Parts: sequence; structure tokens; C-alpha cells
Amino acid sequence: MDSESDTIILKPRNDTSNDEGIVFSSKLAEFSKLVEGLDHSEVATVDISRDILLIIKRFLEDHNYDKNLIKIEKPLTGNDPKNHLDEKTYLLLKEYKGTQNVDRIKPLLDAAYYLNFELFKDACLCIIACDFYVGATETELDQFIEKNGLKELTPEEELEIMKEFAPVFEKLNEKFKKQLDEEQLKYNNDNV
Repeated sequence: MDSESDTIILKPRNDTSNDEGIVFSSKLAEFSKLVEGLDHSEVATVDISRDILLIIKRFLEDHNYDKNLIKIEKPLTGNDPKNHLDEKTYLLLKEYKGTQNVDRIKPLLDAAYYLNFELFKDACLCIIACDFYVGATETELDQFIEKNGLKELTPEEELEIMKEFAPVFEKLNEKFKKQLDEEQLKYNNDNV
């Protein structure tokens, strides 16, 4: 295969088969900073499983290796990923939707970070993050609390958390005090 090849081959490091690897279009380099820097005339060994590489390949092929066909709406404005992803991305990733699937989507996210593939990473994060979306109204907050089985903390639980994370709360208090001091100084200067 010469360097002007229109394909890129990625082979999982732990793949013991005689298979030469997963063949991608050379356009993969437009999506992945890692692949962009590789010698495309050779098979590249990667720390990604065969199954995950095949999902990534399907993602790219579903969108004809065209960034303009991949739609990821940010910031989130609701808890349904269908409203934030193009249809093909949603159909590919919908089985990973919800907090109950975090362990299943983790290998996809790990691969996206490994490849430095921002669009795939954003799509995976959207599928997870929608589950954490809380609307602005009291009703939406109540629905989120009920859906996730959350409860109010007792004063004892609050105290325990504050003790356990004391350095974090101290930093937050310092930052808040600094902001208040700056606002007070600005107010005093404006009213002189």
C-alpha cells in the first residue's frame, strides 16, 4: 500500500487473528488527530478492540465520512438525545442511552479519546449527558428527582459530606468571598 492510498488500516494490538485489521477510508484522518499523524502506508496498531473499531467505522460510513452530516446540538436543552443528535448517530448509539449503560459506552468513549476523535466523543457524551439534564422549572426538577430516586439530605448527611470534602468547600468559600469582595469594591467605587 503506498502513502497516497485511499484507505487506512487499524489493527487492535491484542488481535491474534491473521486478519490484517479494519479498513477505513483515508478520510478517517480528517476526524482523528491520532490517525492524522500516522504513516498511512502501514497498518497501524491501536489499543482499541475490534468491536469498537467496527462501531466507529459504521459511525463514519453512516455519515459518508462527511463532518457536515454529523449533527450534535449543544448545549443540551432537554433529556432526549434524539433531539440533540442526527438520526443516524442516534440509531447507532441509542442502545447506550442512560446512566445504566455507562459501563457499556465507556469503551466507545475511551476509543474516542484515544483517537482524539472529537465528534464521536461528543456524540457518546450526549447520549450519556441527556440523562442528567434537569430543566429550569420546579416541575422538571421534581420529575428529575423522582426519576432518579433522589432524596433530600438529612442535616447529618450534609455535615458528613462537608467534613469529607472540607478542602473543596474551603476553596469554594475562598473563591466566593473573593468574588463578593470584588463586587463590594466595584460597588463602592461606582458610588463614590
